Amino acid sequence: MAAELQRVALIDTRDPLAQPMIAPTLFAELLQAVADEPRSEAELLALTTDLVEDEGEALRDEFVRSIGVRSG
Repeated sequence: MAAELQRVALIDTRDPLAQPMIAPTLFAELLQAVADEPRSEAELLALTTDLVEDEGEALRDEFVRSIGVRSG
């Protein structure tokens, strides 16, 4: 049985006219991991590396940057 794909929508709650944005699958998986429990940068790197072999560090950096911009 195939795993059920879960989608994550993000919305900037600071903007009353903001439209939801569907997060890319990898970001959705990382967001779910962060929602489950706090993760260190090293843990995010390991998780990302497991999800996508050679691009783990770059994707981790982009993920951290994207949530930093939204929460800042």
